[in-house]
Amino acid sequence: ENSFSSNLKIYPNPSNGNFTISIEDYNHSNFNLTVIDITGKAVYNQRINSAQTSINLEKLNKGIYFVQLNDGINQTTKRIVIQ
Repeated sequence: ENSFSSNLKIYPNPSNGNFTISIEDYNHSNFNLTVIDITGKAVYNQRINSAQTSINLEKLNKGIYFVQLNDGINQTTKRIVIQ
């Protein structure tokens, strides 16, 4: 796990579709957030430009999703469960 990955927190997990993404040591970068379902299909995209962002994915089906964060140099992926 690289330092970029360890700086990314997603909570609560599991969630009902509402969750918060927190980036520790935020350096004012712009991030591309992509949520990917288990088939590999991107189901949500958003630009993030703050240390903490609330995401609402209540419209998605229950299941396991992957949250991918990319700043153009670094990329990390975390798993989230929507119940």
